[in-house]
Amino acid sequence: MKGLIPFASLTISGPGAQTTGALSTSAAQFALFSATGGSAGPASTSDDGDPAVKADAANNRMLVEAPGVYRVSVVLSGTIDAAQDIVLTLAKNGVAISDSVTRQHWTNAVKNTQDLECVINITAADNPGTIATKSDPSTSGFAGSGGFPKMMVPITILINSLAGTPTVTAEYCQFIIERIG
Repeated sequence: MKGLIPFASLTISGPGAQTTGALSTSAAQFALFSATGGSAGPASTSDDGDPAVKADAANNRMLVEAPGVYRVSVVLSGTIDAAQDIVLTLAKNGVAISDSVTRQHWTNAVKNTQDLECVINITAADNPGTIATKSDPSTSGFAGSGGFPKMMVPITILINSLAGTPTVTAEYCQFIIERIG
């Protein structure tokens, strides 16, 4: 049955589609979905009737409608060139969400996997008002979508190390968001 749970995803599919990024101790947007091997993954489609979640691989982010409650899942697998503690954090509008953080020690020369699962609440106040969901309805004739939420909130992954500037090679990554309320 279509249209029950609006969702979207971004993926990195490797090996062979490996993407590399240098980290620092300052959290920065995980920007490898727009690189080789990164792409928009499975998603609900426009004919499902609710475009509440959209993948934006070119800008390394997901877009969600406000207000809403969303389940977020991130799984990152890859290697690192020097052993290090890695921190993943979700951000809305570029600002870290304080209770959506995971920290894990990565070891060099082996595959490491880190995940982050959480529920986030997006309020009307989170809406930057600059990312359109769909255009305004026609002013002539019946349109039926005048009350439809028309703006989206960007959700990104922030990544950093606790010390040093290691290089992470992401072999697999899934960033999935589904609307649950």
